[in-house]
Amino acid sequence: MSKFVQKQINMIIKTLAFLLITTLTFAQTPIGIDSLMKAYNIKTRTQLTCDANGQNCKPQVISHYNSAGCLTLKETFAADTLAETNRYEYNDAHLAHTVYTTYGSGNEFLNIKYIYDAANHLISFQACYSGGRCEPFEKYRYRPDGKLLSRTRFREGKYFYEYQHKYNKLGNNTEVLILSNDSDSGERELKTYDSKNRHIRSKWVDYRGEEIDNAEYTYDDAGRLLKNEWIGGLSTQKLYEYDSLGNNTRYTSIDYNGQVDDLRIMTYDGTLITTRIQYEGNKVINYWKFEYEKW
Repeated sequence: MSKFVQKQINMIIKTLAFLLITTLTFAQTPIGIDSLMKAYNIKTRTQLTCDANGQNCKPQVISHYNSAGCLTLKETFAADTLAETNRYEYNDAHLAHTVYTTYGSGNEFLNIKYIYDAANHLISFQACYSGGRCEPFEKYRYRPDGKLLSRTRFREGKYFYEYQHKYNKLGNNTEVLILSNDSDSGERELKTYDSKNRHIRSKWVDYRGEEIDNAEYTYDDAGRLLKNEWIGGLSTQKLYEYDSLGNNTRYTSIDYNGQVDDLRIMTYDGTLITTRIQYEGNKVINYWKFEYEKW
């Protein structure tokens, strides 16, 4: 095997390992008011799974909202059976502080706890278990202006990874440093922005400064993402199309061979999604419909 081929294989292996890590790097977003559900005065949103012709539909997820637009109950079904129920409780700022879960017809237990500071910044996301024990999953620190400084990930209650964020004078997040007890500690994502403060490029480097991968982002005049292109060990593209209201009507994923490996087409009533159809080649592999009940 030539040194060039071996280098390319090593690059792909490193990229896969890095992407496995970075898929888990996004901070836990607090559950609060769903502005779309509030704007449409939605009480219940039902996601149905159907056959390839959009027929014989069955409920897959039923989400219940209060009049403020907060998700209060989510029921998930497997075939005709209720598989999981999640119940949400909120603080005075309409931010969820606890999630209670029931599997099937079992007993309800505390599953997730969200802890906030006086400014309602999420500072701890805790995972809980049926026995009542809770342990940190992520902890967060912020700058005085509220921008995220660091996010620490735990595994089984012990330190796992830390993501440290740096910003430029305009407040754009220009660097994410990954620290851990593993060999990939010191890896960084370096972000570039255009004159409109849009994130247009990311480059990932290891602790030696060697490039692992990079991605470019393209936008339309309204600032909507049109293309996310990964260039390097794995070259892939994600393409987005929109209607006049700004709804994402088409999503196309192109793999490193230049083949479409995921195509999704969406329709809307106003800005409420009504159907999402997923294709593999010319074959429909998932057909979802969405129904709504208003207050």
